[in-house]
Amino acid sequence: DGIVDEAFLLTQDSGGSGTFYYVVAAINSDDGYQGTNAVFLGDRIAPQTTEFRNGEIIVNYATRRSTDPMTASPSVGTSKYLKVMDGELVEINR
Repeated sequence: DGIVDEAFLLTQDSGGSGTFYYVVAAINSDDGYQGTNAVFLGDRIAPQTTEFRNGEIIVNYATRRSTDPMTASPSVGTSKYLKVMDGELVEINR
């Protein structure tokens, strides 16, 4: 719609061993910003970049292999593609 929207990462750290990462969007309208649902990215990941491209939100981050222990440093590059559809943030499978 030509109005600038925002996307950002949120973390949840409830005092345990993990830090959980989520991506959300804030859609700008005449009434102000309206937040979307949060989409889970992972536990103890290493965020890299978040960008907009062709109406999509692309979050790049490092995670672990499924065989790695959670104590291992994130080393596997991953990208998650998302789009706001009918006010909801949804993951696009690629």
